[in-house]
Amino acid sequence: MIEILTKWALPVLLAALLGFIVWRKQKEEERFQMAKDRLHAAFDPTLGRLAFARDYKSTHEAPDIDSQLDSALPMQTEAIESYRRFVPKDGQPEYDKAWDDYRGWAKKSQGVFAARYVIQEDPKFIIKEDPHDFIAKKIHTILHFAKEK
Repeated sequence: MIEILTKWALPVLLAALLGFIVWRKQKEEERFQMAKDRLHAAFDPTLGRLAFARDYKSTHEAPDIDSQLDSALPMQTEAIESYRRFVPKDGQPEYDKAWDDYRGWAKKSQGVFAARYVIQEDPKFIIKEDPHDFIAKKIHTILHFAKEK
């Protein structure tokens, strides 16, 4: 009886263990992809709005990008937090810094208007960068963490 159990039970248990490991890996990959998609879904519309506002030829009736940046922050915060578990431990400080840097500019008291003023008035900004591109770079820094594993 024991010979039969060892003959059949061990391979069945090994197959079950292997199946469980593969299943767990697939579930983790699904969670990663969902968090990555959520991060892009939170930031991609903002990138589009920034590009539209940058290319807007008139200052008259220009899109109010600052309030759009501010209103997108709750969804972006949720996406940042849901993706955090997929950032390696050694990358966490850079991830937090990139988020804090962007969030500081996206708040209602900052935004494109403030970036325009700081870029034009601060001597450390030698290159007169477009404020829309300035904020878009901060978003791209965050999205850099959402690359493939």
